[in-house]
Amino acid sequence: MRLHERTMLVQQARAEFGMLCVEFLRGHDLTWGEWTSILGGELAQQAKYQIRDERHPDDPDARGDEA
Repeated sequence: MRLHERTMLVQQARAEFGMLCVEFLRGHDLTWGEWTSILGGELAQQAKYQIRDERHPDDPDARGDEA
């Protein structure tokens, strides 16, 4: 089986991200639950703006749920 040309790049990035997460937790003396809450909030914020851009690419002031 041949792997996609980006597979190894993504796997390397995933490994590095995991290490960064552990360093962040330790550096801020956070629990995994606290870190998950932070990460979840950031993902939700990014998703909100991604949805707005996908639904209204020519109107940056429109909200995602607006028609």
